[in-house]
Amino acid sequence: MTLETRLGGKIAIVGGLNMDLFIQGERLPHPGETFEGNSFSTGGGGKGANQAVGVARLARNTGTAVMVGQVGDDPFGRELVSSMETEGIDCEFIRVDASQSSGVALIFIDDTAENYVLPVYGANATCGPKQVEDFTGIVRRVSVLLAQQEISMDVTLECMRAARGAGVTVVLDPAPVRDTQPEEFLSLAHVITPNQHEAESLTGIKVSDVKSAEKAALELRKQGTPVAVMKLGEEGAYVASVE
Repeated sequence: MTLETRLGGKIAIVGGLNMDLFIQGERLPHPGETFEGNSFSTGGGGKGANQAVGVARLARNTGTAVMVGQVGDDPFGRELVSSMETEGIDCEFIRVDASQSSGVALIFIDDTAENYVLPVYGANATCGPKQVEDFTGIVRRVSVLLAQQEISMDVTLECMRAARGAGVTVVLDPAPVRDTQPEEFLSLAHVITPNQHEAESLTGIKVSDVKSAEKAALELRKQGTPVAVMKLGEEGAYVASVE
């Protein structure tokens, strides 16, 4: 039995697609300094695309993961779509905005493995009504919606509302952190999956261990999300639910 059959429908991901540009070096250069790095590589990324790849690999069949998003009319965009199709992801609803570059993220990794990320969202930033239309057009065939905060909050909200109205389970990764969020945002999600930094931003509770993770998770449930999954890095995760 496939994952899609067990769930009763497809898993739709509405979110960002980026080409990640990795530079590894001893340290960041100082202002005005040229400092030689050690290596450079590229890879498909974006919080939405990463979710889609994870679903496709778990499902082990073509088409369970459906990606809704946008790229630019450029080599990065074409490479992103091609690599996702190779993973078995349904890319029918990845649109092209010829007026924008594809999203990119410059990621510098120093010799302590600390990373510094500078994204330019490009075509992700112009997602709008067409993406909402694409999602609502398939919502009756979907069992789970995976959402993040990398594209327009209005688009994400409309898709979450449509999913809720159709009885679709909504899983929200609240990243990247936003300064403000609509009041109904957390109540539209069935499951929320913040890391420690995101949990602190949402609850005001500094998460440093299991006890503080429990406190933050319970606060998120009070704000309207039935299940809170706190990602704790090497410590694993803490789950708070109604059961």
